[in-house]
Amino acid sequence: MPNLDYVFVCYKTDKLLALAERDLLILRRLAELEKSFIGPKAEEHQQLDEAKQFLGLSYNQDLLVDLSGTVKEALLGPLGDYYLEHRLDLLNEMSGLLWSKYLLPVLQKIDTYIEMRG
Repeated sequence: MPNLDYVFVCYKTDKLLALAERDLLILRRLAELEKSFIGPKAEEHQQLDEAKQFLGLSYNQDLLVDLSGTVKEALLGPLGDYYLEHRLDLLNEMSGLLWSKYLLPVLQKIDTYIEMRG
């Protein structure tokens, strides 16, 4: 592995830099996702297609996938272990936000639709 020495040196000397860098990447992705969210009372909500309105998909799903990929990459390797150890509260709060604001409403709509059909 060509970058193994760099990771070791970074892990031993620049722990705060590694935390700040990962925080920045994750929070930037989260901010982009939040900016793409369209509230149910906004004019743009009426312009969404019928399926997205029904499911409550009033945000950019690609940004949600980007955020999840960034979090996954932030948790890889020894620096990822260090990040998880020191930013567990941040990750927990962000996971709760994503679950309650972006995932749960869609799942509830799907469950309601299945009950109506079944």
